[in-house]
Amino acid sequence: MKYLQKLYIVGFIQALGLNLYIFGVISFMNSLVQGNLVNSPRLGPYIMLSIFVISALVCGLISLSYPLYLFFNQKVREGLKIVLWTLLFMFILSGMFGLLIALNDKDSMYIETENINKGGVREYTPPVE
Repeated sequence: MKYLQKLYIVGFIQALGLNLYIFGVISFMNSLVQGNLVNSPRLGPYIMLSIFVISALVCGLISLSYPLYLFFNQKVREGLKIVLWTLLFMFILSGMFGLLIALNDKDSMYIETENINKGGVREYTPPVE
């Protein structure tokens, strides 16, 4: 049981690390958007694709390096358990952080108006600050 708690903790730490990394990438991307670097027709897509590729590598290293180490040391079951714990904690933490961000982010909320234009599409107005 003590070893199971270690796997549980490793999964939680990996999921927390992934969520912190995601938050860091989002903060970096927001700073790029505010600096108008991504509006360039060639530089913007290059930066975004580079961030995507680097993020895939970093997320893979965070979440799979220790389970692969266990796998190659003939501890397949423990490695799979860590991957499953990480996946479970990723869902829980991502849901919690996503809910907190959605509730505190005034820019992402739009107030639906009763106005419907002639095409039958509802119009949305941003919140008044």
